[in-house]
Amino acid sequence: MRLPQGVVLVDSELRIDHANPAAERLLGVGSPGDPLPDPWPDFSLRDLAARLFGPDPPTGGTLVETDHHFFWVEGVPASTAETAILIVDDVTERERARQSEREFVENAAHELRTPLAAIVSVMDVLEGGAKDIPETRDRFLKHIRVHSERLSRLATSLLVLARLQTGVEQPRLTVVPVRPLLEEIAGRLDSAAGVEVSVRAHEQTGALADRDLLHRAIANVAENSAKHTQTGEIVLEARGNATTTQIEIRDTGPGMSEEERDRAFHRFYRSSNGTDGFGLGLAIAEEAVRGLGGTIELESEPGAGTRVLVVVPSAKLFG
Repeated sequence: MRLPQGVVLVDSELRIDHANPAAERLLGVGSPGDPLPDPWPDFSLRDLAARLFGPDPPTGGTLVETDHHFFWVEGVPASTAETAILIVDDVTERERARQSEREFVENAAHELRTPLAAIVSVMDVLEGGAKDIPETRDRFLKHIRVHSERLSRLATSLLVLARLQTGVEQPRLTVVPVRPLLEEIAGRLDSAAGVEVSVRAHEQTGALADRDLLHRAIANVAENSAKHTQTGEIVLEARGNATTTQIEIRDTGPGMSEEERDRAFHRFYRSSNGTDGFGLGLAIAEEAVRGLGGTIELESEPGAGTRVLVVVPSAKLFG
């Protein structure tokens, strides 16, 4: 069995005595007798190795970040041996998961804090005497309702996302007629005045899916289009073949930059155009489609609108 960690034995002159295949891959080390390389600009592997031969060798490991990768590096002192040992482990996935979880908690706390602060501030005003003035009281009570509903929507979105990601919400697969589903979603869109919303799908197009999850995924994408599209059209189109059904949502909105495309499915990510929302719609859509065994792709260019393609298993409709 090959070790996934890179292991390098070096002598006191910092020349390689032995390196396993993982070390060759992770560090680009050469053959025995070659000098130990310094592959990272912000951390010296050679300095660490030299200290392993000194009177006060380092203990523990060091997390090294470079070029969007993370490495855990440890050294075993030479002691009475002629060589010291360097151990390098690629922990990029683990660190990215930790970073993602940390950002999720921080963002969730921030999003929850905003409506809560608004509710508390309004309550303070009401208790300060505004409740005795009918018009003022009614206006502030409306504020409380608006922020309470926002808080409720956020809590629901967070719960759905958590259930999807942990697998608690299991899909209940049935044959889903796609055209009626798209018409239902289109009919509920709150689109800008003058924006045409159309559905293009054959009556016999079907999908093998959990209808609620598929509805949630497509509706979230379509609602995102409605938020950003001020002129032109939003099209919900479906087509199928023997194995898959492709559902396309495209709009004539402002489009996305490369950075926005790369982060579009990240939780809590919102573009800089000032639209309202929590930045969870596309993240939930991605998890829902993944739970259905499908795929979701996004194409967009600045000034050229956005196209999202959802692909799920197809199902034949009868009758």
